[in-house]
Amino acid sequence: TYFGIALLFLGVFSFLVYLNSLGSIVGGYLANNRMLFEGDRVDVTSSVSFLKKFSSLIIYSTYILWGLKSVNKSKINLFFYYVGLIASVAYLFYTAGRMSLIVFMATIMITSLTLESKRSLIKTSILGVVVIFIMLFGKSIFQIFLYDDALDRSFDRIQDGDPATIALLDFVGEFSFPVVSFIAALDKKTDWLLFKDFFFSFTYMLPAGLLPSIESTALQNTKNVLGIDRDIEGIPSDIFTYGYLNLGIVGVMITPVFFGIFCKWLDSYKRTINNPLLSILLVSISITIGFRVMYFDQKHLLKGSFS
Repeated sequence: TYFGIALLFLGVFSFLVYLNSLGSIVGGYLANNRMLFEGDRVDVTSSVSFLKKFSSLIIYSTYILWGLKSVNKSKINLFFYYVGLIASVAYLFYTAGRMSLIVFMATIMITSLTLESKRSLIKTSILGVVVIFIMLFGKSIFQIFLYDDALDRSFDRIQDGDPATIALLDFVGEFSFPVVSFIAALDKKTDWLLFKDFFFSFTYMLPAGLLPSIESTALQNTKNVLGIDRDIEGIPSDIFTYGYLNLGIVGVMITPVFFGIFCKWLDSYKRTINNPLLSILLVSISITIGFRVMYFDQKHLLKGSFS
């Protein structure tokens, strides 16, 4: 319990210090680039931006506190779990990432389902509907706090054509970037990156300027897809594109092999499904590892899954 509470305090403290470094806690919270439409975005930097990674500990502490309160519904466990839940929602809203929100909800719900003697079709169906809705309208949901017409733009766009077809293409399109990335990598003739961002990935966790960071594979991938003038890693590299950008066809062959060896090693641990704390940690780690197929570059891993 104390470990989970300590992680929660560390995450909340890091988040508040980071926000305050942007001018004020409230101002920093509202100055969120990811909520803005592309044409309105401006660069927001801070001397303590590295603390944003530690802010993600809020999520993991909430998982721990969920597991603990499932075993022991003491007042202290329940109190700090709800504090963590509120803090998690606030942090996820700030990051404005649909996938982060889906993963957070899915981790708790999937763990609940694994602990039940009978699988609930209703709960599974509800999760599926919520996931599809967030994938289609998640951006607009986040943006309605800054734009009055955010949801209207999405609905108008769908109504301009066949609603079913556009909605389906939007959903499928969310998972199409690995194909686009790999085709762009084959088309562009760039020097191999030789897995430098893997061996020097620790530099991504350090404060900016302390050590020079290695150019990420995601940055090269973004340049390939959107143009060489890009300086933000907007398109993460999938497992095949990552291998190709680092060592060509040889990289495409060896990267999945080593990933498979790691997955086998992780899967060798015995799972105890009647232990809520162990179950939610294993579900969380499994989802994180599973997403590496689509989001394989090291910077994205350490940035999005630091906790």
